[in-house]
Formats: sequence, structure tokens, C-alpha cells
Amino acid sequence: IASELAGYLLGLHPGAQAAHWDGWRSVMHLASLWMLARKYIEGWGLWALSDLLWMLVCGIQQEWILVPKYLLHASMSIYAYWRWRKEARKTVGPRRTATTPSLSLGKVN
Repeated sequence: IASELAGYLLGLHPGAQAAHWDGWRSVMHLASLWMLARKYIEGWGLWALSDLLWMLVCGIQQEWILVPKYLLHASMSIYAYWRWRKEARKTVGPRRTATTPSLSLGKVN
């Protein structure tokens, strides 16, 4: 709902070309920022997905100069996810107990 509302509001601007896509991307970025602020590892995946989505939109609009930028951003997000997961495995260890958080949908210490 929030992404559709953001897309509608962005579409009110004269000359807006990809307002709904931009709305989706903006809401995804805000959600991933919220997740990362609370140390949810899945925030990196959402960030990478939004950058890949925007890379596709830039390609459709033939703004080729921006495609490598968002590819770099997505690559950095994937790398950050990998690093957080690696650090979490060091902290949590190979076995889960009742007091250790899970790696899936859990916080990274």
C-alpha cells in the first residue's frame, strides 16, 4: 500500500516517467534501512533487490550510464550480506541452542 501511495504521489510531479517503480524502490529502501538499523540480515537482500529493480528500470528508460552504478550497489549489498552471515556464524556457532538467535529472520549480534 505504501509503495502504491508513494508511486501515486511521485506521479503527480510533472514529467515523472517511472513514478510507480520509484515508489516501490523508495519503500523497499526505507524498509531495508529499518531492517538494517535493527540488525536484521535480510535487509541487505532487500537492498540488493531494490538496486537490481532500479537497474532494470534504468535500462528500460535507456539511462545506461546509471546501470553500472546500481550494479555496483547491488554487488556491495550482496557482499555485505555475505559478511554479516559469516560474522553471525562465528558468533552463533554451528549449533543453535534456546538462547542463540537464528540466522533466518533474526538479528545479528
